[in-house]
Amino acid sequence: MLFTLFTWWLVLTLLGLAGWGLLLALRVRRGAPLWAWARPVGLLFLTWLAWLLGHLLAMPLALWLALAATGLLGSWGLWRGRSGVRQALSTDWHALLLGEVVLLVMAAWVVWARGREPGIVHTEQPMDIAFLASCARASRMPPADPWLAGEALNYYYLGYLVWGLLARLADTEPTIAYNLALAATAGLAAQALYGLLLAALPSDELLARWKRLAMAALGAGVVLSAGNLIVLAEALHSWGALPDGVAAWLGVPGLAEASVTGSLIPDGSWWWRASRPWLDTTLLRDPTVIAEFPAFSLALGDLHPHLMALPWSVSAVGLALTAQSTKGRWLRAAFLGWLIGGAAFINGWELPALLGLAALWQVRQARCGLAGWAHAGALWLVTLAGAIAPYALFWLGLSTQVTGLQVNWLAKTPLRGYLLVFGAWLLPLVGLLLGTPAWWRGSGRGRLWRWWLGVLVASVVIIWLVGGAAQVALSALGLLRGALLALLLALALAWLAERFWRLAATTAARPLLLALLGLGLTYGTELLFLGDLFGTRMNTLFKFYYQAWWLLGTVAVVALARLCDAGHWQRGVATVTGLLWALLCTYPLLTMPPRPERWTLDAVADLTPAEADAVVWLGQQAEPGDVLLAAPGVTYAPASVRLSSLTGVPMLLGWPDHERQWGRSGPLLAEREGDVDQAYLTADGELLAALLQRYGVRWVALGPQERQRYGDQALAIERWAPWCGPVFERGGLILLACHP
Repeated sequence: MLFTLFTWWLVLTLLGLAGWGLLLALRVRRGAPLWAWARPVGLLFLTWLAWLLGHLLAMPLALWLALAATGLLGSWGLWRGRSGVRQALSTDWHALLLGEVVLLVMAAWVVWARGREPGIVHTEQPMDIAFLASCARASRMPPADPWLAGEALNYYYLGYLVWGLLARLADTEPTIAYNLALAATAGLAAQALYGLLLAALPSDELLARWKRLAMAALGAGVVLSAGNLIVLAEALHSWGALPDGVAAWLGVPGLAEASVTGSLIPDGSWWWRASRPWLDTTLLRDPTVIAEFPAFSLALGDLHPHLMALPWSVSAVGLALTAQSTKGRWLRAAFLGWLIGGAAFINGWELPALLGLAALWQVRQARCGLAGWAHAGALWLVTLAGAIAPYALFWLGLSTQVTGLQVNWLAKTPLRGYLLVFGAWLLPLVGLLLGTPAWWRGSGRGRLWRWWLGVLVASVVIIWLVGGAAQVALSALGLLRGALLALLLALALAWLAERFWRLAATTAARPLLLALLGLGLTYGTELLFLGDLFGTRMNTLFKFYYQAWWLLGTVAVVALARLCDAGHWQRGVATVTGLLWALLCTYPLLTMPPRPERWTLDAVADLTPAEADAVVWLGQQAEPGDVLLAAPGVTYAPASVRLSSLTGVPMLLGWPDHERQWGRSGPLLAEREGDVDQAYLTADGELLAALLQRYGVRWVALGPQERQRYGDQALAIERWAPWCGPVFERGGLILLACHP
């Protein structure tokens, strides 16, 4: 296992050197911590090239050609930017070395935690490893849908391809690569956040160099490790210090009913409730709101796109905010777009925020006047083209169940729920604002009210454009349920926008833009949501709040640094904030799985010996293009899709509800389920042979899932004998190989 860990670190580091060379070739501002974002860039460049070439060539050849091209271009960039390398190694080596420590510590923590509970046993982990395994064994692009044999993946899958190809390069089984990918994602995100904080923290005499490095390193760890204020509420309730009336008023589903243990460490599913802060209100039901955060994702162990996108989204923001030189700005705009597009290919929800940030920063860098704004608009169009064109093959082939923008006129966020989620980040921001009167007095009441009115009018116009006059009227009525938060957010956005507009594009403006973007994302969920199968704003709020978490967390770290060097009472706010963050950072410790009998990163460790042997055997024997016939999957039942998910061998039908979410039609899924049932139940040999031939079935599973659905008669080997023969049998699980 140590050799596997070293191999992953080595491959990531070599690709990071290539990514550093690519970034140096862009001639970004000297002193920018490009090395902090180099590994995500190198990984993305390799994966993107392999993905493009994989549409034309067999995947092994495409991967090796992409690897060679990445190495050559990266080496050229390192040579061209050798002065920047010398500066980093001579002057900034302290920052660079600390960045490596941040990466290794965060990754090691997740490796240790996952080694205590490596299995794929709950929620949507089977989907995640199925996609990763499919990408790892793909012979061409796009990868196959492992739960709908014969179809290509119809999902933003680039994150799975990144780790699948890395597993291929490092010769790592998907069942191990899954847990290493979680750790690598955490480490890369921590290093990228560290670099972003170095770019956002003041670098003048207000903050000594050593303190700046320490704040950046600790801040990156806090943003990724802290829980929200629900964690504190759970601890107080468990201890008996939170009155029942207060627990009920907070509105967290299940909090008031949780048991009081007399201990600060709660029992039960308290850690899960931290991601479900309140119940929304709609006409038909009160759906649970999802507001996850990185520490929750890592504790849960789901390798989802919103988590995987973190290193690339943070790197894109860092590159956008540090690229200030006029020389080569068009190339940098295109490259930034390419990086934004990669983040969107990993998680499509990243696109609006990243393109919005690029637009605002490019406008802020432009000269005032029509000519300057036209130039900024042209740069943004280049960025937009860079985000879409390199990934056009994906976007043109994507089919979704999204129904378009819809007006959110009824479901409003309660202020107490919002503070439970983001209060830990807002505390230092409010403290800094109140302690710096020049900031809010300098805005001028007249200008601030005009900006506030502008935000409110713009909100009305957006609602009218999306839903018409009737939706504007309904939204006005809906505000009666949550007007306070909406008005406060609009006021905060107005103040941030007014101050950002008056500042030059300098270090001081960067935190303002991040705060503007983070609060803007949360404000947007009060107005609109993207329609989907769920019919509520659940998914929109989930994905936008996740991005707002790290954006506002980054700004909060900058605010804390300012508070530490401010007046007496502000240092008191800083002390309270630091203590609060320290308490919330116990979340990963409290969610640590119990000590296992055997520490391992292999997900097959939690399987029965028969299942584990079958997974290993099928993974070794199956060839690209093989198809597995097994009983249709049962949604959220990992055992029903285990053979396919852990090996990447496509089965005829996995979890049908998820396939619907990915844009598959109901008739197609019904037909597929009927064909699978017929294959196991029909007494017509010719029909069975036709079904096996139609879907190109190579392997047939006869195990507990098939026995439960079809009975023992369907599992009789003699029934399959004319077309298939047994090749694996252990513990009641049989695999048949169909004759060519």
